[in-house]
Amino acid sequence: VVDVDGKAPLDLFFPQRAYAVSQLFMGQPDGTFVDEAALRGVSTPGDVVACLALDADGDGDEDLFLTGRGTLRLFDNDGGSFVDRSDALPPVDAMNLYGMSAAGDLDGDGDLDLVVAGYHPGSPFSEFINAGGVPNLLLVRRGDGTYESRSDLAPVFDEAEPTQVVSVGDLNEDGKPDIYVGNDFGHRVQNRVLAADESGVYQDRSSIWGLAYDASGHGIDSMGWSTADIDGDGKLDHVVSSFEGYSTSVFICNGTEFCFDQRVKYGTNGLVTTFRWGEALGDFDLDGWVDLFEAAGHLDLFPSPEGFTGPQVPNLMKNIAGKRFEVVLPSAQDGRREPLHGRGIALVDLDDDGRLDVVLAAADGPGRVLRNVRPPGGHFLRVLLVGLAPNTGAVGARVYLRAAGRIWTRERFLGEGFQGTFDGRLHFGLGAVTEVDLEVVWPNGEKTTLESVAVDQEIRITQE
Repeated sequence: VVDVDGKAPLDLFFPQRAYAVSQLFMGQPDGTFVDEAALRGVSTPGDVVACLALDADGDGDEDLFLTGRGTLRLFDNDGGSFVDRSDALPPVDAMNLYGMSAAGDLDGDGDLDLVVAGYHPGSPFSEFINAGGVPNLLLVRRGDGTYESRSDLAPVFDEAEPTQVVSVGDLNEDGKPDIYVGNDFGHRVQNRVLAADESGVYQDRSSIWGLAYDASGHGIDSMGWSTADIDGDGKLDHVVSSFEGYSTSVFICNGTEFCFDQRVKYGTNGLVTTFRWGEALGDFDLDGWVDLFEAAGHLDLFPSPEGFTGPQVPNLMKNIAGKRFEVVLPSAQDGRREPLHGRGIALVDLDDDGRLDVVLAAADGPGRVLRNVRPPGGHFLRVLLVGLAPNTGAVGARVYLRAAGRIWTRERFLGEGFQGTFDGRLHFGLGAVTEVDLEVVWPNGEKTTLESVAVDQEIRITQE
C-alpha cells in the first residue's frame, strides 16, 4: 500500500520476480484501479519480492524501497513519478535473496534507517534447509542521503541466518526502537529481538523478553508478524505465523518485562493444518477487539503426504473480548472462499468507509483485494499522524485512546505482515464508544492530547 499522488484512495504496488513487469495500481475516485507503473517509472525494477513504502528523504511523499534476488532498489517519489536513487544503497551479492524490510530511526538522528531480511544465498535448497542463510542488513541513512551498512551496530547481523521477518518498534516501552528478527527453520536458529545498549549497539534480548521460542521451547519457522493490543490491557502483543503443523504463536506481553506465547489459550491450533504466511491484526468488525487475518497456502514441487500442499483459503479469527480467537469460516458469498498460494498481506481502508480491507499477494498469480462489506458492529476512528521532517510519517509514534474504562493503543510501524506495507493511518475499532480522549506520544517523546474526540472520522494530527 502506497500513497503515490496524495489523493484518495490509496494506491497498490505489486512488484514481480525475475524482471517481469510490475504493476502500480492507482486508486480512482470510483473505487477502481488503473495500472500506471510504466507511466510513473516503476514497471521494471528488477527481480523483486518485497516492497516498503516510506518517506525516505523526508520531503512529505512516499518513496519505494524494493528488495529481491541481488536487489536493493530505492525509487524517490518526485511529484507522483519515481526516480531511481538506487545508487544511494550499498552493493550486494547478486545471488543473495533479500526479502522483508522495515524502517525506523535506529541511530537517533531523526531520519529513517532500514533493516533488511537476508534469506537464501543461492545454494541448493537441500543444503540451505540445514545450514546457511544471508546476513541481515542494517542500513543507516547518512546526511547526504546515502545508506551505509552498519553491522557494527547490530553484531548478530554478521551471522548468516534465514530471516523471513523483520520489524522495528518499541517492544519494551522504553521510548527507543527495537528490532524484531523472525527466522525460518526454527530447528536450527532462534528468533531475535535486538535492543540498543548504552552505547547504541543492538544486542539480542529475545530470550530475556520471551520472544526467542514458542510455547514449547522450540524455534519458530517464522513466516509473518503483526503487532497490536490483543487482550485490551494497553500493551502491544504479537503474533508470529509458522510452518504447517505448528500453531501461530500469540505472544501476550506485559509491556516492559516479558511476553508469553499463549497460542493454546487463544486457539490458533484450530488452523494448524494451514501453511500461514503474512499476519495482520485489525478490528474487522469494529467491536473494539483486534481480529487475526492470515495469508495461507503452500507452493511446493513435491506434494505433502499430510495434504498441506496447495492453495489455501485465507484464515480469519475473531477476537472474543480479548480472551480467545474463534475461527470464522468463509460463507458462499465471502471473497475468502477462493483458495490461493497466499504470501504478502496488507491492511488498508481502500474506500474510506471505516472498515479494514485486505490486500493479498500470491506466490504464483495476481494479487487479490478483499473489500470489507460486513455490517459494522460499532464505531471507528482513523488517525493520520504527520511528524516533523525528516520523519514525516511519524514512524515510531504511539497513539492511545481512552473511553468507557478501556484503553486502545497502536504504534506507527513501517514493516509488518510479510513483505509489504500497511495503510499508514492508524485504525481503531471502538464498539459502542462515541467519543474518546486521545494521546499521541511522538518519536521524540513529546505528547499531544485531545479530549472528547468524536468517532467515525479520520483525524489528522500534526506534530508541532
